[in-house]
Amino acid sequence: MVIPDRNGDAFKSWLKSHWKQVMAHGLILGGFVLYCIFLAGPLSDKLEGIQGESRLQDIKLPAVTNNIQYSIISENNTYTIDLTGWAFIKGEDYKDCQTYIILKSDRKTYVFDTLQAYRPRITSTYKSLNLNLDWAGFWAYIPLRKIEAGKYNIGVYIKKGNIEALQYTWKYVTR
Repeated sequence: MVIPDRNGDAFKSWLKSHWKQVMAHGLILGGFVLYCIFLAGPLSDKLEGIQGESRLQDIKLPAVTNNIQYSIISENNTYTIDLTGWAFIKGEDYKDCQTYIILKSDRKTYVFDTLQAYRPRITSTYKSLNLNLDWAGFWAYIPLRKIEAGKYNIGVYIKKGNIEALQYTWKYVTR
């Protein structure tokens, strides 16, 4: 055991003889800190990801328009909130549209993308409207890890070029 003297010469001597180990451990510790700061979250999302899960979007929502015809079924599962249904802007074909699901609580609003679903029955059901609504169906698998605990009103946001429509349903989901 080395006993340091008043001038710290013993420590300096030890450091000179062990500088490689000190540098190696410093680099390992520094790499771990950088990993925790920059990579752990995105890597964790990839590893925890559910195939086909909806992605959280950063979209500024328009004012509520209440001009969407829709039907939505929701189901809470162990890891996701599953939503399926159809939606379209009244008086508009569904061509070139993108549908988003909104989850809105008193504290937070989330916007998630959806996967389109081919549903020709919607066009035939609303045949009198003379609109092509074959692709107005959607699926959304919203990962519970991406939303805070709370009660959320389900909304639908549809964007078609420069036309935007937003409507909240009477349905709620709880996380």
